[in-house]
Amino acid sequence: MKHPRVLDQRWPYWLLMLLVFGIAARLAMPYAMKAWLNQRLASLGNYQGHVEDVHVALWRGAYELRGVNIQQLNSAVDEPLFATPVMEVQVLWSALIKGTIVARIRAMAPKISFAAGHKDKAAQTGRGVNWADLLDRLTPFRIDRLEIVSGQVHYYDLYSKPKVDVHLDDVEAVLTNLTNARDDQRPRVADLQLEALAMAQSKLTLDLQIDPFAVQPDFALKMKLLGLQVARMRPAMQAYTPFDPTEGKLDVLLEATGKDGAVSGYVKPLFTGLKVVDWKQELKGEHNPFELAINAVGSVLNLVLQNQAKDQLATRMPFSGRIDAPNVDIASAFGNILSNAFISAFEPGFERQATPEKP
Repeated sequence: MKHPRVLDQRWPYWLLMLLVFGIAARLAMPYAMKAWLNQRLASLGNYQGHVEDVHVALWRGAYELRGVNIQQLNSAVDEPLFATPVMEVQVLWSALIKGTIVARIRAMAPKISFAAGHKDKAAQTGRGVNWADLLDRLTPFRIDRLEIVSGQVHYYDLYSKPKVDVHLDDVEAVLTNLTNARDDQRPRVADLQLEALAMAQSKLTLDLQIDPFAVQPDFALKMKLLGLQVARMRPAMQAYTPFDPTEGKLDVLLEATGKDGAVSGYVKPLFTGLKVVDWKQELKGEHNPFELAINAVGSVLNLVLQNQAKDQLATRMPFSGRIDAPNVDIASAFGNILSNAFISAFEPGFERQATPEKP
């Protein structure tokens, strides 16, 4: 039996070894986490991910992923599907006290990029990625809250004429109640609130309740866009429509509900002060006579079908069917154009939506 005095003399060495081991583990932790994350993100089906660096702050129960990048293979654009300079993962102490490890994710200045495909280049749509599984790969903890701060969302078409870049800027979004969405059997428990500037100018708001972990989630969606200057959308209109608007403002309201793979809702576009073509400028240059004729027809239709009292051209386009292929009621949409013009002008407000029938 060893003398207690000998043990008393050795305990500082054991303490020193434990301290050295703790410091070494702390220094190695970011590198180990980076290797672990990049291994999990290396294969995401048609996508691959990468993290440039990891910074750990044990004292506040958080770590930062720096240079997060999710790239689609064979994409029509060089832009990654998702990129953010900093993504912070922080443990919620309020949940930890109750015996569960729950975390919050905050993405700083992220950029999400979608794109049209072209020939052998694939469209970049985000399909094929299980986003809930991707969050699980980024953190071993259960996520209850996801925040986006100063984000961007872009849609590119680099092969159209002219090229198209439709974007949302200053995106501020909060997705809450994810933990209950995972545990609870009731649908539509997670809540997304989003605000942004469309084309760096017009305010867009979105309100979504959904179960993000369901294969065919039930959801309720409301989106409102107010006061977008249509001139900012000229490249997209020139690329995808025969019309070339030069002046006016656009309000858009979208409301949709989904249940068991079915969706129903409506889109309500309202143009105010719309001017389809500037004849003085058009006649000064060399233009395709067919394009001039199309714009002339558009100008006449705008004049005839707008509500003269409000200088407004508007309609309500209902849609329904399967969520991956909804059908637009064209007859109702045209009838609503006439109703707005000659009966009563539409207002930029939401309506009460019924739950869609199962297909």
